[in-house]
Amino acid sequence: MKKLVVTASLLLIACATAWFAAHSYAEREARRRVVAAVERSCRSCHLEIGSVVLSFLRGRAIFAGIRLRAGEARATEVAARVESVRVDVAPVSVLRGPLRVKEIVVERPDVTVREGDEKLSDRAISGA
Repeated sequence: MKKLVVTASLLLIACATAWFAAHSYAEREARRRVVAAVERSCRSCHLEIGSVVLSFLRGRAIFAGIRLRAGEARATEVAARVESVRVDVAPVSVLRGPLRVKEIVVERPDVTVREGDEKLSDRAISGA
């Protein structure tokens, strides 16, 4: 009986460790793919994502602490900060693909556009 309890405990720990490792990998991979897709489609863009939380059962991804910079110095520059973006997809599409997005919610966006004239003087336009 004691061996069974020890074996079951070790199996439970191994499963929990595997689940955590797979989940952590999926979150890192989601961040990497989103950043790569944005930066591939926009040469002057630089995207940073602070954290990613995935819920496979809900079909939800939450990206938090987002910063995007685009443009070049003394030309038009865009700086955007977003507290979080929640993306809900149809859970079945997570397994089968392609992903079918049901809803996207953007929390607290802050966008600044700096219009430059290719000289040292800049005029800033800010809004959210």
